[in-house]
Amino acid sequence: MTKISKKMKFWKFFKRKLAKPLMYASMFSLIIYLFVSHIVFYKKLSEYDKPHFLISRITSEFDDVEYMHLLLTIQEISKNNKHHDMLIDFVNSGFPNPCPKILKAELYKMNWEPQAFLIRVKKMFDMYRVYERVERIEETIEFLNGQLRQATDETAIISLQIENLNKEKVQVLSDLITAEEFDFIKEYNGLVARIKY
Repeated sequence: MTKISKKMKFWKFFKRKLAKPLMYASMFSLIIYLFVSHIVFYKKLSEYDKPHFLISRITSEFDDVEYMHLLLTIQEISKNNKHHDMLIDFVNSGFPNPCPKILKAELYKMNWEPQAFLIRVKKMFDMYRVYERVERIEETIEFLNGQLRQATDETAIISLQIENLNKEKVQVLSDLITAEEFDFIKEYNGLVARIKY
């Protein structure tokens, strides 16, 4: 009888002093673990899901704010050489074009849907081509003005060429590009040239 009562006392002691605190401690640590893992999981999820808006409109209309954001995105991506090479390959290919996963994630961080980004870069390339054409016309006019000052017998022909080039320049600026687009590309043409083949 004494052995049974000693066992009973030991069991009661074990339950009261060891089992219950151990159970409470393990339950409490499980709750803390679930709470912390829940926070970490949703933080990771929110980091990937960070943009609350995504520029996904496929349009070639010029919006100064969007295009400034486009240049900022290009600068950010170009900081990493590997990403820069992927960006150059992506923007110089046709539309639509599958975007590499790494580049897609980088664009997503900057709130861009890849095809919307691509169509705006294509528009920027078109603006750059027009800008280059106007630059060549202006250089030719400047050269002809220099020839006009030196020439004596061909002044009428050179003057006519200058007049025709001025008309072509005015026509290009009125038909192919807006003044706002031209000013934008004149300001940032160096950045565009770096990503264009």
